[in-house]
Amino acid sequence: NIRKMIFNMRMFEKIKKTYSKLIKVGNAIPLFNEDFDTIETQSDLNWTVNDVTEHGYNWLLNTGKTPSDKTGPALENNAKKYMYAEASGAKPGDVAELISPCISIENPNSEIEFAYHMFGNHIGELHIDLKTDSGYINDVIPALIGSQQKNQDDAFLIKNIDVSSYTYQTINLRFRAVRGLDWDGDIAIDKAFIKTIDIPISDAAVEVFPNPISGDILYISTMASTENLTYEISNLAGKVLKKDILTNQQINVSYLTSGMYLLTIRSPHSKVTKKI
Repeated sequence: NIRKMIFNMRMFEKIKKTYSKLIKVGNAIPLFNEDFDTIETQSDLNWTVNDVTEHGYNWLLNTGKTPSDKTGPALENNAKKYMYAEASGAKPGDVAELISPCISIENPNSEIEFAYHMFGNHIGELHIDLKTDSGYINDVIPALIGSQQKNQDDAFLIKNIDVSSYTYQTINLRFRAVRGLDWDGDIAIDKAFIKTIDIPISDAAVEVFPNPISGDILYISTMASTENLTYEISNLAGKVLKKDILTNQQINVSYLTSGMYLLTIRSPHSKVTKKI
């Protein structure tokens, strides 16, 4: 029995050592797709809502029209659910956060798409942030400020967030609403999902050398047409360090310090991301 116990302990240690680096805390969603329609009540929500300024400004699950007149989606005959930041009862400048579950970015050609509705005389601001292992990156797309729809019964609008710089990472999406000057400023969010945006350039068709980098010049060899190619270099936290037109299939990297980076090569209809 003692031998058997020692053997089992050794096997456990072996398993733990083998797989410990593959395990992350929290449930990452690779095929992130949220329309809120299957959520029965606010307590069933697997997103996090924060009344940051603690004045009662927060995100709420809703069906149909919001309680306030002349603001929010006009969906009286629509049973679809969505999340919205209720402006009534809050103060100007109050902040409410809506934070997604963990999202696994597994495809180098990915975007997160979401729908939004911002109608009212006193719409504030909607900021979109991403959280990585290094912390939050604020305003990954320009903030939406003021009324975006011309009429209350206008359809939700669509925005896309390029998350290719976060490939092979786990992130969180944060909608950060800032309350406007008065009660008629409801901000609504719906249908957030991840998608592959195009057919990538074949990874084999693009070669980068020397890789790892040695020297000041990185050379790009591609079977695709070199016309209209652009490049973007970002760190592993997703921060873009440089973007430019690819000229003579060479990139000056003298400004980079030692480390690992992501290089994205784009054509008008496709792209590929490589670690350098």
